[in-house]
Amino acid sequence: MKKIIFAYILMMLPAVLMTSCLKDQEDKFSESASQRSANYLAYVKEVLMSSENGWVLNYFPDRNQSYGGYAYTVKFDSQKVTVGSELAGDGAETITSTYALDNEDGPVLTFDTYNAFMHYFATPTGSSGAGGYEAYDGDFIFIIMGVSEDKNTITLKGSRTGNTMYMYRNDRNTKDYINDCLSVIDEVRYEVFKKDEITMNVDLEERYASFSCNGETKECSLAVTDKGIKLYEPISINGMELLTFTYDKEAETFTSDENASIVLKGTLPDGWKSYEELLGKYDVNGTTVEVVANSDGKSYTIKNFSYTGLSIQAYYKYAIGSFVIPVQYIGLLMGKYYSWLIAYNGETITWDTNVKFRGTNSATDPLVITFSNKSYTTFWEGAFETEEPSMEAYAGYLTQYPEPFVMKKK
Repeated sequence: MKKIIFAYILMMLPAVLMTSCLKDQEDKFSESASQRSANYLAYVKEVLMSSENGWVLNYFPDRNQSYGGYAYTVKFDSQKVTVGSELAGDGAETITSTYALDNEDGPVLTFDTYNAFMHYFATPTGSSGAGGYEAYDGDFIFIIMGVSEDKNTITLKGSRTGNTMYMYRNDRNTKDYINDCLSVIDEVRYEVFKKDEITMNVDLEERYASFSCNGETKECSLAVTDKGIKLYEPISINGMELLTFTYDKEAETFTSDENASIVLKGTLPDGWKSYEELLGKYDVNGTTVEVVANSDGKSYTIKNFSYTGLSIQAYYKYAIGSFVIPVQYIGLLMGKYYSWLIAYNGETITWDTNVKFRGTNSATDPLVITFSNKSYTTFWEGAFETEEPSMEAYAGYLTQYPEPFVMKKK
C-alpha cells in the first residue's frame, strides 16, 4: 500500500511543480509586455527630463564613422528637445523641435520633427558625392540600449548606421560646453603628439586619431569634447586601453584620462615654417607668383596665379608649417568661370559641397604642392560653361599627369 501511495506522489509531483512555476511566472510578469514597455519608456523619459542642463551627445554619422564624431547637446522637456551643436559655430545657438519615445521591436528615441542640427547628417542635398542623395548616412532615430545604474549615461544605437553612441548627463550649460569644444578645435595646433615610443596623430578636421608604438598601429574616429577628445571606442596600444584625452593649452599636450602617465607632447614636422616665412615669391612652371599676407594674419592671397592673373586664397596650417589652398571659385574672365580644384594623389577629388562649379574643365597644367609628407595634385585653372561639373571627369583628367610640376619658393 505504501508503494502505491509513493508512486502516486511521484506521478503528481511534476504537475505540482509546473503549477508552482507558472505561478512564479505570473508573479514575475504580472504586467503585459506592452505595459512593461510603456513603463520602461516612461522611466527613460523621466531620466531624460531629469538633467537640468540636458545631455551631451557624441554623434557619429556614417556606418564606418568616415566623418568622425561631433559634439551635440540635447535638453528634453515633456514634449520638446532643444539641440545645440558645434556645427553652429556658437554655443548660444540652439534649435528646438519635438521628440518621441516609441516601441518598435524595442525602445526607440526619435527626433520626429525637422531640426537643422539633428537632421544635418541625414538630410540629402540632391547632389552627387558626400552629402548628396544619401546625405552623410546620419541617424535621427536611435534604439535605446540602456540607462546606467547611476542614470548619468544613456547608451544609444543608430537605427541606420548601427553606431553605438552615448548621451552623458551634462554638468554645464549648453553654451559653455559647445564653446569650449570649439576652443579645443582652435587651440590644438599640432597633429603629431609623442611620448617615448608612443606617437599619436590627431586630425581634428577629419576627426580621427592614429596611434603607433613599437611597430603596432591602431586608428579610430573621434569626437571633440569640452576638455579634449574622445575616441569612438577604446583602443589598446602597448598593453594600455585608451579612450579619452584632456588637452592642456599651455603645455600643448594630450593626457590620457585612463592612464595619467601618458602625456603626449605636440611636435612639429621637419621643414616646418612660420606664417611669415611663407610670404614671398614662388616659381610655378616658370611663372612667378607672390604669396601676400591677408589682414587676419591667418590666410594669404596668392597673386598672379596663371596667365589669367586671377588671385587664389590660401590659409596657414600651423601643424604642418605650410599653407593650404582650399577649393574655391576664383573669378570670371572674358565670359569664362575659373575655379581651383584639388585631387589627392591625382585620384580622389576633394571639394567643398557649398561651392558651386560650372561645366567641365579645359586643358591646362596641374601643380603639385607638397605639405610635410603629403602631396596634392591640383587642377588650378579651368573654364566652366554649364551648371554643374562632373567631379569624376576632373579626377580622370588629373590622373593623366603622373609627374606634374612642383611649386618652389624663390
